[in-house]
Amino acid sequence: LAGEDPAEAGVAASDATILLAPCDVDAFREPEGESEEKPVGTPATALPKTAMKISPNPSTGIIQVALPPGFTGMITVLNNYGQKIANKTTDKTGAPVNFQLERQPSGLYWVTLTDTDRRIIDSSRFALIH
Repeated sequence: LAGEDPAEAGVAASDATILLAPCDVDAFREPEGESEEKPVGTPATALPKTAMKISPNPSTGIIQVALPPGFTGMITVLNNYGQKIANKTTDKTGAPVNFQLERQPSGLYWVTLTDTDRRIIDSSRFALIH
């Protein structure tokens, strides 16, 4: 991408980060004993869409993650390489969670919500700008 037009490279990089988003592989496995034909890539069980919200976005270092009602599990912040840089466990329902990321470099980051069964139920990205 370095030799490409900057506008095209930016679009390609944005598309690549969307394709490389964290994913729950178990959601795509067919449960044992079921032999019903399903199209390739269809999740075995539909996961509910949540209402996680990250603010502010873009951020200068402190983000607040608003959780969906009733969420219990792990909130994880990943850098653009997929490395875990912060995480917190929550068993409160609806309470927002803050992360202080001032020491992290500028870039794109991901927040994932993992339930108590270790399934990723939602993920969203945000930009950190210094």
